Amino acid sequence: MSEIGTWAGWTGMPVRRPVTAMSRGKRRRPMAVQRETQLEIRALEERLANPDAEDFPGALAALFGADFREFGSSGRVFDAATVMVAVTNATKRTGRAGISLEGFRVDKVAPNVVLATYLSRVAPGPGWKPPSLRSSLWCKREGRWQIVFHQGTAVPET
Repeated sequence: MSEIGTWAGWTGMPVRRPVTAMSRGKRRRPMAVQRETQLEIRALEERLANPDAEDFPGALAALFGADFREFGSSGRVFDAATVMVAVTNATKRTGRAGISLEGFRVDKVAPNVVLATYLSRVAPGPGWKPPSLRSSLWCKREGRWQIVFHQGTAVPET
């Protein structure tokens, strides 16, 4: 995959909010995510993890926001076009093992924005990869969900 940047080249600064006496010790209640939204986001994540050949090119491309970025476990940063090429190539491989999503969770970050987190695991065999922790940020735009950020972090097999 080609990269559009590296972590070392990232110019963003961490955002720090001062803690005031009023906010110290108070916890925010998590915003509830409707069951329908949880199921929809899981289905979209599974579709991206295990795409069908007939999903290409337009159907899956519509799931990616124009501002999509992925932080790869290599430290490289990828855009939607690069990820689509990788997903397309993986779909063409025969005997590719399916990816399971374990411990799937969806948390509401803001109105029309949710964070999906899970462990992805590939069954041993052709195309095997170590399990990885995954997180995706999804935004609802014009009535449909689009992924705008994704990160995968490899974890040792237990």
